[in-house]
Amino acid sequence: VMADTGTSTVALVADGVPKSFSYDDVFGPEATQQQVFHTCALPLVSAVLAHTNACLFAFGQTGAGKTHTMIGPEGGRRRGPED
Repeated sequence: VMADTGTSTVALVADGVPKSFSYDDVFGPEATQQQVFHTCALPLVSAVLAHTNACLFAFGQTGAGKTHTMIGPEGGRRRGPED
């Protein structure tokens, strides 16, 4: 699996057949929580505060880090200085 953050695509080879998937945004393992939040969630928070509906749907393999990415290593129990 190859993720290209510049073109927001993910490429893989399945059964010898190359496949490519395009997304609005792609984050590599070096991405910080702040980068993911500012790109994905902050616009939705702004929309909700402007009385619009919003939904952030996290999809991925079990153990891939969805919860950690969304609420942090403390499980949302602690706020960091950058929050």
